[in-house]
Amino acid sequence: FGVVYYLSRHGLLDSGVPPLTFGLLVALSLFFSTIVQTLVPALNLLEKTVPFVVLTLLVSLATLVGSTLLVVTLTSTAGNWLLGIVLGQAIFAPICYFVVFGTDLTSQSTLSIWKRLSVFRFRNLLYFACPFAIAIAFGWMHTQAYRYALPLYVGFEAFGLFSAGYAVSAACFAGVEILLGTWFHPAFYRDASDASESKRTNAWVNYADMILPASLLALAGVIAAGPSLAFFVLDVKYQDAIKYIVLGAFAEWGRMLVNCSSLIAQLNLKAHILILPNLIGAALCWAVLRSEEHTSE
Repeated sequence: FGVVYYLSRHGLLDSGVPPLTFGLLVALSLFFSTIVQTLVPALNLLEKTVPFVVLTLLVSLATLVGSTLLVVTLTSTAGNWLLGIVLGQAIFAPICYFVVFGTDLTSQSTLSIWKRLSVFRFRNLLYFACPFAIAIAFGWMHTQAYRYALPLYVGFEAFGLFSAGYAVSAACFAGVEILLGTWFHPAFYRDASDASESKRTNAWVNYADMILPASLLALAGVIAAGPSLAFFVLDVKYQDAIKYIVLGAFAEWGRMLVNCSSLIAQLNLKAHILILPNLIGAALCWAVLRSEEHTSE
């Protein structure tokens, strides 16, 4: 909240929404999305495929419908789109919690979990989670936040082409990630929970052996199908977005590699090593935007 509010207040983020409101929307989105994206994959890890698939589809549908309705009925702003996402996630966050903890899907009840959460364990949990939160905040700045400021520097026409092309690549890689995660995440986390360091290392090696070739195939497929995707998925006036489909494919492929590498920090309980790379990425992103601002002036 503090980072987004500061950037909005000083004109580095222009979403068309008051800084306080925008900061609250982003903070609530991170809060509810963290709940949903933690609990829903937990069902997959527990090998409960049907609830996992159903909730994944319902959450995606709720956020899409909510955002579309607000944009259509109110005004077409990034704030209304983000508000629709927040509302969809807020509706399903308690439902996901009930499905995971309110049934026999887990071996421990919610009450026993809270009883076992001593002050010492809670402190260790904070030491592990807080670096992740900081890294995610910096990561959001250079993977998502720049889109709110980009139209100011490149114009809405170029931004529209970029958004259309990048969205196609992002959707393709998101589908690949969901498919790979559904199949390989349960085995990875099962092996990673072993007390032996060698077995935990082998868990990541086996996971990477599956993810890296699949990501390369996805990259090659999106690049090769770029002209066809632009023709069938986008309107005729967006045919110039082909280059952004290709560039977006490389960007999404790099993101998949980073996500795969970041699992090493989880295995070794050294989440703090993720802060510096994301901080550098955020700083470079905003440095480029600021240089574009001075160039346009």
